[in-house]
Amino acid sequence: MAVDRPWAEELGYPAELANVPETAVGSFAGVANPWQLGRLAPGERVLDVGSGAGTDSLIAAQNGRPGASAFEPSPASRVRC
Repeated sequence: MAVDRPWAEELGYPAELANVPETAVGSFAGVANPWQLGRLAPGERVLDVGSGAGTDSLIAAQNGRPGASAFEPSPASRVRC
């Protein structure tokens, strides 16, 4: 269930959230705020596995850190038994 921008704001997401497109943040359903752990240091990269709406990757990209990646397995690979 998407809960969108107000939920991300309540979780304390950084100011860069304002620049995330509504199409992405409108699908936000996060349960935590990884940015509370701190900002990215020079040379660090982000691999957002199971990124959902991609909100965290879009925020990371705004921090001038090229190389952010998002990987979301296809639905078929998630249901393998």
